[in-house]
Amino acid sequence: MTGTAPPPPSGHVDALTGLRGVAAFSVVLAHFTIRWTEQFNGESIYPYGDIVPSWLTPSLPVLAFGVNLFFLISGFVMVAFLRHSTSLFDFTVRRLSRLWPVLILCSALTTLIIMGVGIHNRFESLQGWAVTPLEFVSSILFIDPADIGRMTGNPNLDWVDGAYWTLWVDVRFYVLVAIVYRLFSDRKNFAIAWVFIQAISVAILFLQSYLEVPVHWTAGAILQPSYLYWFTLGMAACYYVQLKERDLAFMLAAAGAIALVLESVISARLYFDGAVLPQLGIYLGLVLVFSLSLFKSPITPLLTGRTVLLLGAVSFPLYIFHQRAGLTAMVFFDDLGVPTQLILPLVTALVVAIAIALHFFVERPVRQLALKITGPWVNRAEHKFAFAKFRKGRTVAQMERTDAVGSQP
Repeated sequence: MTGTAPPPPSGHVDALTGLRGVAAFSVVLAHFTIRWTEQFNGESIYPYGDIVPSWLTPSLPVLAFGVNLFFLISGFVMVAFLRHSTSLFDFTVRRLSRLWPVLILCSALTTLIIMGVGIHNRFESLQGWAVTPLEFVSSILFIDPADIGRMTGNPNLDWVDGAYWTLWVDVRFYVLVAIVYRLFSDRKNFAIAWVFIQAISVAILFLQSYLEVPVHWTAGAILQPSYLYWFTLGMAACYYVQLKERDLAFMLAAAGAIALVLESVISARLYFDGAVLPQLGIYLGLVLVFSLSLFKSPITPLLTGRTVLLLGAVSFPLYIFHQRAGLTAMVFFDDLGVPTQLILPLVTALVVAIAIALHFFVERPVRQLALKITGPWVNRAEHKFAFAKFRKGRTVAQMERTDAVGSQP
């Protein structure tokens, strides 16, 4: 273990926060302008119709790739987050206290809004939006309802909101990275172990896609060959920028880059009729934007403005609440006779305002209260189950408590 790395300039933290805001808002725009048009949904849900010019339509789905920026940022932050956690118990409680309060409340609000307005009865393509108790429970537990459906003989189960699928990706990454960190807390050993895991993940991707070798679904569920490399690239950036471990950073980056290129080729079959360059260009563009946010660059002022930073701070409630609740609100306002041209800006402003309220009145205070209440329990659990500690004796978290964590995921 090398000495404590100096914290990066505060601009790095701010820029990552701003990037989260840009990513979240780009997904909102995608969902509010193009995702539910006739072209992509079979019927238009928007009261204002297909407002995007036909010549611009092919390029706007790129906005939805904002979720990939979330994965990059999460990989970056998780390295620092683990170094500030004392054990598997501490890590789990801090993650759940961050996610659960807002998720449970947003799931309940979204369910009430959908069922209250009855939007699922208004459009043929939205019939699956009716929320069942099993779908609600599965959603708040971060478990893909489709997996629950296969086990219960109900293959049509869906998330409370389709945007939740990324939480399932994130949570599986959290579990995997925490276990690996528990086994290899030393920076070097952890990086080497993670490169090995990334290599297995890309091998699964290759076997499934090119050799058509059947791989048990649990291997894919744990190693996430279609997404793990985003986290790996984010981790490489943290090793380079925060830990100053350049050799380890390049090793992680190489492992992630190989998987990115391979997955680009595979995705090109689905989205670009086999043309690799457009898909690879999007992926490399995302990595470039992420990289520029870590250093002083021309985009730094754009990512550190007050409005963008506010969006970054409220990005989690904005992301998980906006889509189905927002679309339902559009239909509701249209029924009330609100002028069509006002519905898009009105609903966009409304979901942002609600996200701000959720952040300041639910997300932050409930998390602080939860950590205060569970603190003694975590201490007792660590004392009783010493095997769960990330390090014996003086922990990494205690030694490096003053390090900058980056943009909190």
